[in-house]
Amino acid sequence: MRPYKHIMKINIDRSGDLSALFAMRANPWAPRYEPDLWNDRSEGAFASLIDRHFYFLKRTLKLFDLREGTVGLSQLFNRFDTVDIASKTGVPVDFVSQIRGDVMSFLRSTMYSTNCYAYTLNIRDGHPPGSKLFPGQLAQRHTNPVVPWEGDIDQVVEGAIRDGLRLFDGDPLNDKIPETFYLAALHERPQQGGKQCDYHFLRIDRHGGVSHKNGHGYVTNLDYGGAEIVDPFNDAVLPGYRYHAAFLVPCVMT
Repeated sequence: MRPYKHIMKINIDRSGDLSALFAMRANPWAPRYEPDLWNDRSEGAFASLIDRHFYFLKRTLKLFDLREGTVGLSQLFNRFDTVDIASKTGVPVDFVSQIRGDVMSFLRSTMYSTNCYAYTLNIRDGHPPGSKLFPGQLAQRHTNPVVPWEGDIDQVVEGAIRDGLRLFDGDPLNDKIPETFYLAALHERPQQGGKQCDYHFLRIDRHGGVSHKNGHGYVTNLDYGGAEIVDPFNDAVLPGYRYHAAFLVPCVMT
């Protein structure tokens, strides 16, 4: 499926007024930039909760053969009841029940049940606690389980297409975007230094700005250095990631 046509770089004075550029990209079919609807929890508060129970959670995830992180915690408390966890770890049921309640209150939130792909598709609701929507999962939701992520960027592209997105190789400023669609960019972090390949999605919002959501983190229009994202098809928004492909996203995803 590779290679994809690289979209032309936008030459612009980033120290100046960006409103003219954003106005050229404005699209009434695109979602609005409304971070408060997604950022309904505090990263610091959740980190403090995990720190308080770090050793118990780390040991419990290992006992149940689950990976560390929010996805592992979600699987732990969704698959196993409180009594089972207490029995296997040797701690009081009341203790496990308290931790379950505290952790799940975060994982049920919008912030901790959505990721970059869910945000790009503008799907805030209906996700399992602590989940991360994977490209292709919407197409398979009512049929077969989604194929596990194997670290192949082509798997991401193919899954997005199955979900209803279309590859785009035009000019984002001068080519007309079809009605009922808006633009998104896929970035890739190539496999390196023992790290598996990873992916990240961004979208162009209704008024022409760019925003994204890094995993279970905050929705923002800034890159990792704190600068406003201008060109999602060329800017490096996360360390080690680079542009891979552009998509047309239907304005209503189900």
